[in-house]
Amino acid sequence: MPVCMFSWACKSAVESNVLPPAVGGVAMMTSSRPCPAERNAPSNAPVAQAKIDKAVYHEWDHGRRRCRGTFTYLIREFFLGTQPAEGSKDCSRGPASVGAAGHRCPASGLEIHDYDTITTLASDLDRRSVGGPTMGIRSILRRKAGTLYRGYIEPRVTLTVRGRPRLDVSTLRTFAEYRQRLERITKSHVGWLRSEWFGGKPDQNRLRGYCAACRAWTRFSVGHRLCSEVDGRSVPWWRETVTCPGCLLNTRMRLSVHLFEDLLKPGPDARIYLTEQTTSLYARIAGRFPQVVGSEFLRDGTLPGEVNAVGIRREDLIALTFPDASFDFIVSLEVLEHVPDYKTALRECARVLRPGGTLLLTAPFHGGEQNLIRARIGQDGEVEHVEPPEYHGDPLSSEGCLCFYHFGWELLADLRAAGFRDVAAFMCWSRELGYLGEQVQFVARR
Repeated sequence: MPVCMFSWACKSAVESNVLPPAVGGVAMMTSSRPCPAERNAPSNAPVAQAKIDKAVYHEWDHGRRRCRGTFTYLIREFFLGTQPAEGSKDCSRGPASVGAAGHRCPASGLEIHDYDTITTLASDLDRRSVGGPTMGIRSILRRKAGTLYRGYIEPRVTLTVRGRPRLDVSTLRTFAEYRQRLERITKSHVGWLRSEWFGGKPDQNRLRGYCAACRAWTRFSVGHRLCSEVDGRSVPWWRETVTCPGCLLNTRMRLSVHLFEDLLKPGPDARIYLTEQTTSLYARIAGRFPQVVGSEFLRDGTLPGEVNAVGIRREDLIALTFPDASFDFIVSLEVLEHVPDYKTALRECARVLRPGGTLLLTAPFHGGEQNLIRARIGQDGEVEHVEPPEYHGDPLSSEGCLCFYHFGWELLADLRAAGFRDVAAFMCWSRELGYLGEQVQFVARR
């Protein structure tokens, strides 16, 4: 029997090294499509190394059927230029949309009833093309097969097989506890670098792991623009890279989302304030919690507490416009170091939090006891640089934003002085979660 479209594309992609081997011993199906009754009996499905249990088969088959519907849509819209025949449904809604009516190709007049017909037509067009728009359909489909496999099938099967990695977090309240934990993490990290990262790893631009923000296994993108050295060899600055292609969050942001959702556990009606509004992180949290308020430090003349023409709210962290006890949670990531009077900003955060509310905070942390002052505002109102100027990325300005501080353990005392009763540093390292290097975040409860 002919090979179905999806199976043929995935098989071709695997053979041409576009797709990785199937996860958990699941091989791509290269026979005719099973009927619904057969789908509940995975014993007949081919396996590569191990028998597929029902749970794995269910996830694999779900993703396979979803991809097949997407393939039909891609071919109809982009490759063949067909239109739905009268009485048929939209192919983009899934494989069930390919019904008896099928789709009519205006070039050939053929009605496309199933994937086998599409395969035959695509191959025929490839043979007859001399350089027109249909040239290389098989190559295009192989690339699409790789994208769809990685996006739909592989994450679901891998999640079923491997599950969700456990987050092992150390709660640190003294500088001595931090130094002890740092020593253990450094040992684990350097051991992993020497055994895996430096040990002949073929692709140092990708790293396999689980994204807690997307709740799926993925391949993180590893950047090398900012680097440090270990054993005389260059390694990425892990805190600001290892980016998930799905949510576009780097290590620091993904860990913040993970801590916020799994450890702090906000309820569905929690009132949340984020000191950012134009970032992927804000979009991720606002998409899951309805009562989220975000803001930016605008420089376009918008008044404090007001919204500009594109819907962005203006707030100044040292003079928030919110009433007392307005929020259950505040999430402030990489903002405090840009505030010259950061102690006033901490007091403002404590003011707008309700009793028992929580602040999740990240800022550059140099690992010492005292804060490092890089710049300050002089008596004449001008910026005085104590250290060479350091500018961080600003989503609203290409010029960047001046960094005034690199914080030390002194920050915990500053939080207590601002009115927070329970202050701690959270620290973790996980290869599977992509939390590499030294990852320190601060949690303060009102």
